[in-house]
Amino acid sequence: SGAYAGSAFNPAPYAFTLLLVTLYVGLNMGTVEQAANGAAIVFCANIWKDFVIPKFFKSKKYVICPFIDMANHVSANEA
Repeated sequence: SGAYAGSAFNPAPYAFTLLLVTLYVGLNMGTVEQAANGAAIVFCANIWKDFVIPKFFKSKKYVICPFIDMANHVSANEA
């Protein structure tokens, strides 16, 4: 319905990962190495999802906005 919308950089997963790593190490739930392994998996998965997969499958994301569809709609009663 709308124009192509490429994926923008989203820092939220990285900030949340940093918070979880800090809590994990700070509360002595595990070692720094274990927390770093988890953070590396999150980082690699996000890079894979945002950059690698779209290049291989040539997938595009389109914006779906009902209000713009409604504004563009022409309802002509043709008899």
